[in-house]
Amino acid sequence: MRVDPGVIPMVEEYLDITSWSIPPTCIHFVFRFLCEGTAHSRPMMLVQIFLLPVAIALNWILIFGQFEIPAMGVGGAALAATIYLTVTAICMVVYVLKTARYRPLNLLRNFPSPDIAVIRGIIRLSLPIAVTMLMDAGFFTVIALLMGQLGRVGLAAHQIVINYSTLVFMIPVGLRVRSWCESVSPWDVGKWNK
Repeated sequence: MRVDPGVIPMVEEYLDITSWSIPPTCIHFVFRFLCEGTAHSRPMMLVQIFLLPVAIALNWILIFGQFEIPAMGVGGAALAATIYLTVTAICMVVYVLKTARYRPLNLLRNFPSPDIAVIRGIIRLSLPIAVTMLMDAGFFTVIALLMGQLGRVGLAAHQIVINYSTLVFMIPVGLRVRSWCESVSPWDVGKWNK
């Protein structure tokens, strides 16, 4: 795709470091989706709000070099993202395991043997949205690769625009989801034990 050769080492460095955040991100998703699936989105919002200053501080310290820590540039951004994602996962795990709302589920206490029929039903239900999400993420990845042809400045500008448009998009989506969650009947966690 004729990506600027100067961008490739930075992307490789970023991906090498952020690859360490994949396990905590998967753990975070499990507990996040449990909360979302039970119409309880507040924990994710609170974790994100409280950790936002931490993410900003980590990026400032590690990218530009502060407090006798050398400037790491792209590697610093990757390290900050990895630390942030790990702490986010830890916060979600602690919240779900400690809150009374999910105590009746006995999470991490009893592990029944896998039920193939249930797993097959989940796959059948979730496959269309998984394909949609894959196509959505793939589209943005291809666009980023195309932007890489414009060099570092063009790629950075593209990332800023994507972050801004995501912020503008997610605020109304979050408000809409919140109003929908408030309109449904409260989730009875006890019924899952029967």
